[in-house]
Order: sequence, then C-alpha cells, then structure tokens
Amino acid sequence: MAAPTTPIWEPVFKTLLPPRVKRIDPAVSLVAAAAKELEMIDLKAAQSGHRPQFFVSGCPQQFAQRSMGWLGYTPRVEAVTVALSAAHHPSA
Repeated sequence: MAAPTTPIWEPVFKTLLPPRVKRIDPAVSLVAAAAKELEMIDLKAAQSGHRPQFFVSGCPQQFAQRSMGWLGYTPRVEAVTVALSAAHHPSA
C-alpha cells in the first residue's frame, strides 16, 4: 500500500487556523472502509480468469494503476458516463 501523502492544502490550513482546530481528512476513513470492504469480498484472492471488472467515472488507466498495489494484479477497468435524469435537474 502506498505511503500517506500530505494533502495539498494542509500547509495553508496550518497557517490560517489556530492549533486548537483539529483538521480531519475524510479520505483516510474512506480508504480504510474501502480496504475493509475489499477484504470482505476477497478481491485479492481472485483467480486468474475470474477477476472482477471495475467501472469508474474517472480515468480507467489511473484507477488500474493505483489499485495494483492493493489488489496485487492489474484489474479490468472500464469508464462509464453517469447521467442524471431530468427529474434530478430542477432547471431542466
């Protein structure tokens, strides 16, 4: 697993906020929860030829590259477009 990195805005927050203010990065909890879910569905144990396919709204190559570290293999990844219906767009 990759080493944690400092969020890009952290130095700015440190200069603007008093030390008593605790900053919480929700990504840390999100990654921990995702790792737990992956363990529960045992994606790491996927046999060759029976590996899951991932669908992402972002860059499939970037997802595949970054997920290699926690999956142990290069997953199949496909980009999808998520469109909201007119019912979800009040101005439509």
